[in-house]
Amino acid sequence: IITTLPNCAGESTGSVRTELIVGGQIVNNPSNEYTFNWNVTSENVTRLDSVASGQYRVTVVDSKGCTVDAAAAIADPPSLNLDVVIDPASCPGISDGAIDVTPNGGTGPYTFNWQAGLEAFNGTFTSSRPTPLSSGTYFVTVTDANNCSVERSYTVGNDKTLSVNAVVEDITCNGLEDGRILVTGTSNNPEPPFGFQWSTNGTFNNQPNNTATTSELSGMAPGIYYLT
Repeated sequence: IITTLPNCAGESTGSVRTELIVGGQIVNNPSNEYTFNWNVTSENVTRLDSVASGQYRVTVVDSKGCTVDAAAAIADPPSLNLDVVIDPASCPGISDGAIDVTPNGGTGPYTFNWQAGLEAFNGTFTSSRPTPLSSGTYFVTVTDANNCSVERSYTVGNDKTLSVNAVVEDITCNGLEDGRILVTGTSNNPEPPFGFQWSTNGTFNNQPNNTATTSELSGMAPGIYYLT
């Protein structure tokens, strides 16, 4: 029995065929005097196509009742799997993360097709290591030389996240400038001190007068104040 493996693990793309030898000679296209009894089908054929992995046995009987048995096993090729290492982005909005995918199994070479939502990036990447990436969820399809493919999704996080808590005190009376804003910053990976930079939309006479580390504004007129 001569076998051909399936192209991809789990597929029914293999084949099994008999090679009949009589008197030391290969018999091509055996005549009807030979009967082929398979364990997986009742068809009297010399070849089975579109088969999956498994055990295959055949008994060949000639016109005189002589028999010969043969058997072979078909195994799946190695499954296509992915190993991954994810480098997080340093901060929200910063594109310095990466995803490093290494295929194992299947048959090389491999192709990579990456996609992500618009919140992460526009377009596609076709390498095993797309970079630079901002935080978000990315989808990859890896295809091997036999057109076997596997799809995965990976999420790039942020090494550091920042949040701001603000306490706002409105002015007490119209025309006064006694408003106050106090903010505190928090982070999952703090590296104090935090820097604070204030600004307005430029329409107020009382512009913030502060250094980069001022977390409190006082004596403020009504208005909208922006903090970085």
